[in-house]
Amino acid sequence: LPDDVAEQIGISSTDKWQSFRGVRRKDGRNRPIAITKAWVHPDLGGALTDFDPQAATIFTQLQDKSGIVISQITQSIQALAASAKTAETLAMEEGEPVLRILRCYYDQNSRIFEVSASIHPGARFAYSMHIDMDR
Repeated sequence: LPDDVAEQIGISSTDKWQSFRGVRRKDGRNRPIAITKAWVHPDLGGALTDFDPQAATIFTQLQDKSGIVISQITQSIQALAASAKTAETLAMEEGEPVLRILRCYYDQNSRIFEVSASIHPGARFAYSMHIDMDR
């Protein structure tokens, strides 16, 4: 788990988490939608030996194969400047704004079992939320 991510979520980065990286694309479009990096807790690495990147999400596959139950997901959105590598992958200019969505997935014992970071081009991303008010 990268030190900056571990520090932001308040856990130790000394363990060797299994990592995944992918680029999301929409059919028929040239520019990528996002870069996603995910890290799985060392205790669950064996549950992903036959991981299928074309199937369900990592957390769904972990739930199906390891018996964990997702109890909570936290999400943090942060604006950053695109690094040279990120800009190249997302077909944009270095330094342009990107939004990083950092998610932590907690199991039934309140343990973080997966962390994911998706980086979206700022100009190609919108976030919407629906809030119902109690009357």
